[in-house]
Amino acid sequence: MIRIIALIILCVTIWAVGCSRLPDENINNNDQNSNIQNEQPENNDPIVNPDDTQNEPETTTAEGRITEITKNGGELVSFKITDEGTGEYLFNVTSDLNSEIKLGDIVTVTVDGDIAETSPMQATAKEISVNEEFSGAVQTTDIYTVTGISAAAIDEKIRNTGHIFESFTNYEECQTYLEENELTDKFNETVGDMDITTLTDGFFEENDLHIFICDERTVANESEKEVYLQDGVLFLRLNTTTTEAALRNSSYELYLIPIKKGTEVKDGYILRETDLSSNISEPSADENLPEDVQGEGSEETAPEDNTEDQQETTTDPSEEAGETN
Repeated sequence: MIRIIALIILCVTIWAVGCSRLPDENINNNDQNSNIQNEQPENNDPIVNPDDTQNEPETTTAEGRITEITKNGGELVSFKITDEGTGEYLFNVTSDLNSEIKLGDIVTVTVDGDIAETSPMQATAKEISVNEEFSGAVQTTDIYTVTGISAAAIDEKIRNTGHIFESFTNYEECQTYLEENELTDKFNETVGDMDITTLTDGFFEENDLHIFICDERTVANESEKEVYLQDGVLFLRLNTTTTEAALRNSSYELYLIPIKKGTEVKDGYILRETDLSSNISEPSADENLPEDVQGEGSEETAPEDNTEDQQETTTDPSEEAGETN
């Protein structure tokens, strides 16, 4: 009996000891788990929402030379740049755009979003950075204007690039170009009885002939014409006052510019500054006088060329070019 009682006591003792150790083991396990969690590196980086990057506006850039500036009351409202490979871009200007730009500068323009695929391509300028400033030197030369040209052969190219520039070192080259582009008849009609052959011989012995073709701006007055040369590029600058912000006519103007032979000319641009006006004043009486009445060398006060005046005047441009050059 005593043995049975002793066995019972032993079993109870063993059970009691076993139960008393279980909490310690749980505590140790909890402590180990806590240490593992404490040893993990802290991650304090902010949570990035992928949608935030998508909300940032995308920008587009275009690079080219500023070939036209339009102002209203002296304030810049738009400008065009021309890129040889892409064509023309027209950029509107907002009041918060403080960039200083001038004709002939090569610039990079940044816009929000895409540039509209129109003709010319259009957008609103956000930023402008000048890559190269214009530094052309003024050339002393005559500028002859032929107006009212209509030729389907040059329509598409004018629409894509805004202007055409061609250079000729002899009469045959010039005549071939005029014939291939259906310009000969209207050219001869505009200059009256004078035949294009008067540009040969002595003229091309002393000069090369450079021709600019652009849209004719019938509702406009050209107050100033100048020629510049920079790094082999010829620039014809025109200052225009007009009542229309955008002029795309079906007729064209040709500007004939003789430059002394031997002068390197590899490309040409028209630079036009347009002032918007609610009224274009009538030209003064002096502006309608024949050139020989006004006197020689008065290019700035010379009349604007028009079909009627040119038909009455049969002056040989080769002779006039000889006088100037």
